Amino acid sequence: NNITRAHIDQSNWEAAEDFNRQATQAIKDMPEAAGVEAYSRLNSGFIATARKRVNEAEQDFRGAIRLAGEAYQPNVSWQAHSGLARLYRSQSQADAAAKEYTAAVEILDREWQALRQDQSKITFRGYLATVYQDYVGFLSQRNQTVKALEVAETSHARLLAQKIESGSTTLPHFRAADAVRLAREGQAVLLSYWLAPETSYLWAVSSNGVSQFALPDESRIIGLIEQHRRTIERLQDPLADGSAAARELYKILLGPVESLVRSASQVILVPDGRLHELNFETLVVDGPNAHYWIEDTTVALVPSLSILRSPPPRAVRLPRVLIIGDPLPADPEFPPLAHLKAEIRDIAADFPDADRSVYTGAEAYAEHFRQTEPRAFTAIHFAAHATANEESPLNSAIILSPHGNKYKLYASEVADLHLDPELVTLSACRSAGAKAYSGEGLVGFAWAFLQAGAHNVVAGIWNVDDAAAPLLMKAFYKEWREHGNPAAALRSSKLKLMRSGGPFRKPYYWGAFEIFTRQPTRSAMDLAWRNSNK
Repeated sequence: NNITRAHIDQSNWEAAEDFNRQATQAIKDMPEAAGVEAYSRLNSGFIATARKRVNEAEQDFRGAIRLAGEAYQPNVSWQAHSGLARLYRSQSQADAAAKEYTAAVEILDREWQALRQDQSKITFRGYLATVYQDYVGFLSQRNQTVKALEVAETSHARLLAQKIESGSTTLPHFRAADAVRLAREGQAVLLSYWLAPETSYLWAVSSNGVSQFALPDESRIIGLIEQHRRTIERLQDPLADGSAAARELYKILLGPVESLVRSASQVILVPDGRLHELNFETLVVDGPNAHYWIEDTTVALVPSLSILRSPPPRAVRLPRVLIIGDPLPADPEFPPLAHLKAEIRDIAADFPDADRSVYTGAEAYAEHFRQTEPRAFTAIHFAAHATANEESPLNSAIILSPHGNKYKLYASEVADLHLDPELVTLSACRSAGAKAYSGEGLVGFAWAFLQAGAHNVVAGIWNVDDAAAPLLMKAFYKEWREHGNPAAALRSSKLKLMRSGGPFRKPYYWGAFEIFTRQPTRSAMDLAWRNSNK
């Protein structure tokens, strides 16, 4: 059976059929072989589909579902339902295909719910991405725009959404109507991306409803992302150097919604897959006055539209900052950073003594962070090294001072906290995460602090320059204190660095930081905060 499936995956149909015959023959001599036979019938269905033996394929998939039910083989069941969906789709039986896609997704939802470990839930959908890609593609091609968006967003950041709902045992389900309302309240445009092998998609949510746009295949977009990243990491200036990738990516990813975005006060992006490696602000808007997209709008990221919430009415909280950083060396791998002292000094100087708590050197250790009652602060700032763990993202760590044989603050520890800051800043390399997981998105400290209760998290998507960070952060916190809008404050500080005329004008220096949000709308609280600081 396994050899058969290997040949199926490579479209070697003669070999697949030969090995499947051998498997079928061997199964006849096996007692209680329902589970094994279910796999064989599933393979038979795939082969018959490829051979265009439609009736035989349907019977094989139905047989696999029956046998899988007897032997409790959900892995076979969802694949058989998905196989039937593709078969019916090829025969223009749309209603039957929709029913089978729904059945496959229901099985996957049930199995995801049964997983006990968060790490298992994070990686689960990576093995099953084709089912969701097929289903979303099917809905999109039938112009079921709202349904396609709802399926896509319900599958995004599922664990994070569940955690934010206080560990709810029910699966979160995204409703497009909620997103339209949020867009209207915040005068924002919400952009959700979906990468797929054949046709990718973009959904734009505004106060007028949901629009859908077809984009090129995933491989073309990824190729351009890699070109653009190489340009930035080589300290080049895509605007001045005439980078084709920066311009082409803008046309593909933002060109279709240019008119919508122009009238919005803020744009909220849901990246997908390798799009997490891209800072959209660094894309070039071509024309007589070519410029970076950051010049046009305020941008924030969200792992899924399903986690966005309007800020609840509450009393105004004036800015109070907790700063932890410039730790003692704990490991030769993490040498001291020369500019951390200046970064911490400049940020702290903007806050009165009563409104700041600063822990550096020997006091900047992980347990001390928890002992400071971080929930009492409206802003939390870390200035230190960080490590991003690709294989186990919740084991990503901020490197702090050694204390009691420990010097790391892990993302898993942060995720278990109950915080309520308006802003968390992680002035550290790749602190947003190193790997985007299919469905869950970029998992790292931004993900962990959003789960813990932070409204907005500023984190690095690539290496942060130690010399540029203090300049950017000083301007960022000054703007945030004055206006109370973290996304607008981050944009303003980036523009200041970009327009400085020095070496830090290049995107590598200001583009590393992005803001991840749960509460994007401007609220009465923001206005009250601004007025109280005048």
